[in-house]
Amino acid sequence: MTGILLLGLIFKNKPLNDINGESLIQRALEKLSISRTVIVIAHRLSTLKHCDKIYEIHNGSIVGSGSYNEMIN
Repeated sequence: MTGILLLGLIFKNKPLNDINGESLIQRALEKLSISRTVIVIAHRLSTLKHCDKIYEIHNGSIVGSGSYNEMIN
């Protein structure tokens, strides 16, 4: 089964611009990503803490990649 999940639709009635909203998204991603490949588009690197691989894209090109710890250094 293949699917695309738009978290913005699920949490449309929740404020996502604060720490509580980010925590809510992180918990949902952790649960949804068990035994699945998940592609996440995020503006904040901290949202991607639990991702195995992160790609930084600038002007349509990949300019960096690595784990969360590699990306914050």
